[in-house]
Amino acid sequence: MSVRHHLDRPAPYRSRAATRACRDQPVALALLPKVPTVSESGLPGFEAVTWFGFTVPTGTPRNIIDRLNVEVGKVLVMPDVKQKLALQGIDVAGGTPEQFGAYTRDEFAKRGRLVKESGATVN
Repeated sequence: MSVRHHLDRPAPYRSRAATRACRDQPVALALLPKVPTVSESGLPGFEAVTWFGFTVPTGTPRNIIDRLNVEVGKVLVMPDVKQKLALQGIDVAGGTPEQFGAYTRDEFAKRGRLVKESGATVN
């Protein structure tokens, strides 16, 4: 099954509230014009961001990592791919493998703190 197969399918969701990040994007606003942000709905400072990225096994040669980064970057800027992603409210943000690594480390640390502060447990 190809990536294009998934891009051609309609998004199977309905939103009751949008996050600020979503509302700040013109495309997302067009998709959810009458949906208030979560902050506007009574939870100021709420943030929820979904992100996607590619990872490789530890020890993958740097030339392979760089080539994958270049090739995926080429696909993500193709007009038809960008359009399909935009219609789903996805904002493409490429970068270097180091930037993605730093971002994921920061996100895991932030989410870990939230779980600890909430007192949530797994039963």
